Amino acid sequence: MASIKQFDVLGKEQESISLKDEIFSIQPHEQAMFDCVLHENANTRQATSKVKTRGEVRGGGRKPWKQKHTGNARQGSIRSPQWKGGGTVFGPSGVQNHDLKINKKVKKLAYKSALSQQVKDESIIAIKDLKFDKPTTKDFVKMLENIKINDKKLLFIIDSQLENVVKSGRNIQNVEFKTPSTVQVRDILKAQKIIVTKESVQNLEGRY
Repeated sequence: MASIKQFDVLGKEQESISLKDEIFSIQPHEQAMFDCVLHENANTRQATSKVKTRGEVRGGGRKPWKQKHTGNARQGSIRSPQWKGGGTVFGPSGVQNHDLKINKKVKKLAYKSALSQQVKDESIIAIKDLKFDKPTTKDFVKMLENIKINDKKLLFIIDSQLENVVKSGRNIQNVEFKTPSTVQVRDILKAQKIIVTKESVQNLEGRY
């Protein structure tokens, strides 16, 4: 059975936490993880690019010259796409949808693969009795130094009720907080160290 090391806030090693093999010890599926990261990136992309069509560009109400007998090609508006300053054809509208669909089974496989890869790399640790009576960044930094992870890119996967912990560390560079229900595959893969609690591990196992 897979397991991870557990420390207290002083950096002393405690009893390890056992993990479910079907979630934290599978053979990582690279294609599933790749597809899921594409899905997550696409679904957070905002369609903010916008160009004006010939109907939105200012001006162009009059016909530039009469229809016949000028020797020029017939034109109806100086805001046609072929004119300088004219509207754009087939440009971004600002409402385009970039979402990518992914099967639920593939998404679950991607989560399990990402977690299993991090366990395999010994990049997931647990902290016992992780809580602060009040928000204190000084104590939070001291805890990271005690566990010797203060120079890593950290992802805390903890429950939402640990509000003081989040407030203590959210303004520290390279520290990110997620709950078991909001963490994404890309969050798991880009972290150098993932910090969990016994309770958040149980919630992750219940989710997948």
